[in-house]
Amino acid sequence: MNLIAAADSSWGIGLDGNLLYNIPADKSFFRSKTIGKTVVMGRRTYESLPSGSLPERRNIVLTRNPEYKGDENACICHSTKEILTILSRIPDDDIFIIGGEQVYSIFQSQCTHAFITKILTSSPADRHLINFDLSRDWTCISVSEVMHYGDIPFCFAEYYRIKKQQENH
Repeated sequence: MNLIAAADSSWGIGLDGNLLYNIPADKSFFRSKTIGKTVVMGRRTYESLPSGSLPERRNIVLTRNPEYKGDENACICHSTKEILTILSRIPDDDIFIIGGEQVYSIFQSQCTHAFITKILTSSPADRHLINFDLSRDWTCISVSEVMHYGDIPFCFAEYYRIKKQQENH
């Protein structure tokens, strides 16, 4: 599985239900990575999308609300187990965890790659991602050159999960 997110220098990802930054190159990057793939998100992330389900992708939405319906292009799931059952039939490379904070937390340990748009400044945030740079479980395998959208510097980074070796007893 893959994780994809935009995070600022404090690993903030959102405030009051919105992304911290609206960077067109980040949206293009997200689209290029996820088009034709399966995206997994929480209800609040789903509801924050301007068009409901993301077009040209299989949308899976996690919610605790058993009455929640979504639109005809969203597969609504009510448990992690239910999602994992669906995902077990999909190649790992075709699965992208797209948020929010709780969904990242639930599925992060099962991801092997993380694609992070690193915004090299910070803003107030009430939602955060783990700090991949400080995690012993992840290593950064590539970073693009720094680009700018107005006065906002950013780059694209790819992280790979380091396989933990079993201890010999």
